[in-house]
Amino acid sequence: MFTAIASSQQRIRLHRLQGAVIVSTGPYIARAQGGRLHDQREMELVTVPDAQQVSSSSTVPLEISRVVGRWPDQVWGLAYIGMVASAIPGPEPGSTSWTTFNKHAVIRWDGAYDRWVEHPEITWIGEWADGVLAAGADGKLRWADGSDRPIPPVLAQGISAYNPYVTRAGDVIIRVVRSPLYGPGWWIFPRGECKPERFEWPLGVDEQSADIFLDHRSNELFASGTMKSGEDFVAHLVQERWQMLPPFRGNYRVQDIRATPSGQIFLCTQHRSPRLRIYRLTPGGDWESVFIPFHVTLDSFPPHQLVTSEEDELWLEVDFGGDGVHRAVLYHARA
Repeated sequence: MFTAIASSQQRIRLHRLQGAVIVSTGPYIARAQGGRLHDQREMELVTVPDAQQVSSSSTVPLEISRVVGRWPDQVWGLAYIGMVASAIPGPEPGSTSWTTFNKHAVIRWDGAYDRWVEHPEITWIGEWADGVLAAGADGKLRWADGSDRPIPPVLAQGISAYNPYVTRAGDVIIRVVRSPLYGPGWWIFPRGECKPERFEWPLGVDEQSADIFLDHRSNELFASGTMKSGEDFVAHLVQERWQMLPPFRGNYRVQDIRATPSGQIFLCTQHRSPRLRIYRLTPGGDWESVFIPFHVTLDSFPPHQLVTSEEDELWLEVDFGGDGVHRAVLYHARA
């Protein structure tokens, strides 16, 4: 089912935006569609231009680590520039010493001039429901598109939690690790609300074993884990009601669950071998193994390495390297 499309001695990253799947490797970026890579180009960054659209400098980044937003008119990214030396005051008056640090730059795609623009006044970007949040040097959050709509109040509570899941409606689902107000476990903040509610699980689920999988592009919510009876489960939230899907049998660990626009469901598992496998839920309610044209055991399989497109395509990236050496391959399949 999967066909190799490209390979690289640098890490390949997949980014699903509204309207496109973007592939980046090193300083190069392309749009993935129809089993091909389009508009491949090296990313040269320019500083924020003046009123005459003149930039003072340009640079080529070493890597593009994040691309978020809506293609092609609201696209933001995070680029790794490299190691930079900086002078700091020494212990003696008038003396200085030097230190090095990793420099990253927040960038924005300027379609009118076909270029990427560096924004040094922004230190962080993150996708949130239907927008992109940005943080300035002062630490304050704002919407990257300049909107004056309120910032989600849950961000100001200082909760120690795993990465939040944000639905397209703006509801926030978090797994609390530590909080002065909320006990450990899964909570949901309805859009714009300051106080959460306990997340509702299917009857009989062991909450401590449960994991959530959400792709807010499709807004599909899935869960897997163990029932209190000891049985494994996989569930799909449909119209605010949980539907139990056929569970797996045997030793496996669910790594990711994806849904395509046509309604097909794909699930990645890593067997304790370890061995990567991908399954498709058939109309008859069975999990059908999807052929992958390689046989390799992987120590880990990050969920972001499998994405579905708005055209019902699957894009899979696997890095066969090790010990700091990358041997990345990009695969494509039609759902």
